[in-house]
Amino acid sequence: MTETAHPDPAQEHEHTARPPATGWHRLTHPGWLRVAWFMPLFGFFWLGITCLIRWAAHWYPLWQSGPILSVALVVFPLGFLLGLGGFDFWLY
Repeated sequence: MTETAHPDPAQEHEHTARPPATGWHRLTHPGWLRVAWFMPLFGFFWLGITCLIRWAAHWYPLWQSGPILSVALVVFPLGFLLGLGGFDFWLY
């Protein structure tokens, strides 16, 4: 006759889902809410740095489409991935 093994009560909660983040952690937890504020913040920060470099080097006009578009096409998708949590494992 076979016996059924009773699970150890200490291991029952090992694989349960994590409770949803609340408060401030809800905005900083990886996911769509962090994407919504982090992607524009990250992207426009680097566009500002680009304009600052162009101003310091006396390159006019500051808001020229070529350099701005090149930077935007790199940093906005990178900001999206950072906001979504694509690099959280490497950063921890």
